Amino acid sequence: MIYTLSDQDLNNMEKYSVLDIKISVIVPCYNVSNYITACVKSIVEQTIGLSHLEIILINDASTDETYNMLLNIEQQYPDNILVVNCDVNGKQGRARNIGLSYASGDYITFVDADDQIAPGMLDELIRGLLYCDASIAECEAQMIMDYNNIPKNIEPNESTVHKLTRVESDEEARIFYINQAFETSVCRRLYRRDFIEDTKLCFPEQIFMEDIYFSQLAMIYCKSMYQVNIPYYLYYIHPDSTMHSARLASYYMDIHKVSTLVIETVKERGLFETYKDALQYVYTQKVFHDLTDFMSKSIKPFPIHNYQIMKQYIEDTFH
Repeated sequence: MIYTLSDQDLNNMEKYSVLDIKISVIVPCYNVSNYITACVKSIVEQTIGLSHLEIILINDASTDETYNMLLNIEQQYPDNILVVNCDVNGKQGRARNIGLSYASGDYITFVDADDQIAPGMLDELIRGLLYCDASIAECEAQMIMDYNNIPKNIEPNESTVHKLTRVESDEEARIFYINQAFETSVCRRLYRRDFIEDTKLCFPEQIFMEDIYFSQLAMIYCKSMYQVNIPYYLYYIHPDSTMHSARLASYYMDIHKVSTLVIETVKERGLFETYKDALQYVYTQKVFHDLTDFMSKSIKPFPIHNYQIMKQYIEDTFH
């Protein structure tokens, strides 16, 4: 069931006390010396106040000046910033898991080190989450092409909608999962720590597209989510971004691998029969149909064997 919050709800939400709130912000860092200062600045300047934040910066064996920069930042904010150093690169999944192991806040969010967040993001999300007694709170994101031209004054306007979704049946759970499964970024969301712990959510390690695994399992377990359509999260598109690189062909196999991992986990946890049709729909749309569309448009040949792997997986798993 989806509820749109009224003006009275919003007034009450604005008055909600965040006095004892602590949010852990987890930021994996790998060779981000050009971006990390601006990223951390955007977190430190959150309107909720730095005293409510624990910022965990994980250096994932960077080979540039990232680690030294992180140490300098930590010295500036010793009470609120913790730097964790990894000697071996474990990709974002491992770095985020390490961040979770250090986090002490009752609420958790993730920010990528080359992105930024608008000043009001965490204040909006924590108030919505608390007022609605939700497991997850979510805002929207906007793509930034020019790092020197970051939008200012991102705040509610006449088109802003605040809503709460409550899942009250298996059918609603399947519909909710399908509607949310394609929004795979773990950023722009605020999670209750106990929700993550109770559902044993974590990131797969040494694999790309780890967001898909965490996000889709979260949507399977989530029974209440607060959402606001304000693009507080500023996602920077740069030449090295996954979707804008030369590795698009392997990208689809990465999605296949992590999607099958989601399905296997759902089976292990005894939820497959409840979500079987929804899982098939999401896998078919996100992996198989996207792949065939890519193959039809690509000027480079796609290995037909990979296509056959996915087709056979659908037959073996869902039929």
